[in-house]
Amino acid sequence: SDEFTAFHLKFMEKQIKGNDGWQQIISSSAFQAWNGYAYEGVCIKHIHALKRKLGISGVYTEQSSWRLRGSKINNGTQIDLLIDRRDRCINLCEIKFSTDVFEINKSYANVLDLKKRTFKSYTKTNKTVFTTLVTTFGVKPNQYKIQQVDSEVTLDDLFH
Repeated sequence: SDEFTAFHLKFMEKQIKGNDGWQQIISSSAFQAWNGYAYEGVCIKHIHALKRKLGISGVYTEQSSWRLRGSKINNGTQIDLLIDRRDRCINLCEIKFSTDVFEINKSYANVLDLKKRTFKSYTKTNKTVFTTLVTTFGVKPNQYKIQQVDSEVTLDDLFH
């Protein structure tokens, strides 16, 4: 249930062969995926700090992930963390692990926009919906960040 145990079971119990075994592990797509899942787990376990950074620590919330399965009429979508607030607002949190400042390009900006529109359309919510990015080292300022991101939280914010 913890990130270290998951890491150990996935990577360390296997025999590391040769002097470059660690390099093989950290360059694998499985390791990159594990980084993302582990970071999501850390963020969810530190929801109190995330809420504090967003300025909503005193607001009653319910948290979950959210997923719409794809079908013939839609592609489906998934939201890493949904914070449904009693003050009639919802934070759609995208959790992104990166070894550097995260940069939103045009393609990813379109993904964020589609996720928000899909969520609002499917749930028919009349609450205010904010897009929040939770990253390791922040989001690089550019036009796409300005257009799509309402708030951001970093790894430092989770442990401050």
